Amino acid sequence: MKIDIFCHITPPKFLAAFEKRVPVEICKQLPCRLLPSLTNLDLRFRVMDQYKDMTQVLTLTNPPIETVAEPKDAIELARIANDEIAELVAKYPDRFVAAAATLPLNDMDASFKEADRAIKELHFRGIQIFNTIVGKPLDSPEFMPLWEKMSRYDLPIWIHPFIHSSAPLPKIKSNLPLIASSPARKIMPGL
Repeated sequence: MKIDIFCHITPPKFLAAFEKRVPVEICKQLPCRLLPSLTNLDLRFRVMDQYKDMTQVLTLTNPPIETVAEPKDAIELARIANDEIAELVAKYPDRFVAAAATLPLNDMDASFKEADRAIKELHFRGIQIFNTIVGKPLDSPEFMPLWEKMSRYDLPIWIHPFIHSSAPLPKIKSNLPLIASSPARKIMPGL
């Protein structure tokens, strides 16, 4: 069995809720606009079928909800995303072996509660965060209780790279976006 442990998805109910709460210009740039397999399960399954014994661990695609939604909306969006992803894991266990939870990281109390709910009730196998949380480094003191919580659960934390910028991402020779945080900002101060 092959397990893709960092496989993104933009579930349709979540996408509809996201589009109601986030500015249109952000919604137009969502990765699912370029990669239909992030929302279209039939297309995803056709791709997966090309690889024998392929399964996935689902994670919500970017942008981090805490960067584009107010705390109240981020809390609701995280809950919608986690519920829908849990439904997909339960409905397609031969396709999706697990999921990592999305947290509303612009409200740490809500993040602790959602982590507990996702792990205890939805049976998620970790959480996904980004390389900075609302512009703060991951070793900021306010995040330590979350790291301790995940250590007590003995579950992993997926760390996804992300540059929060309204400017187009710089390109490297392979024409892939440069994905970094502080180092990229030192090299390219406009980010």
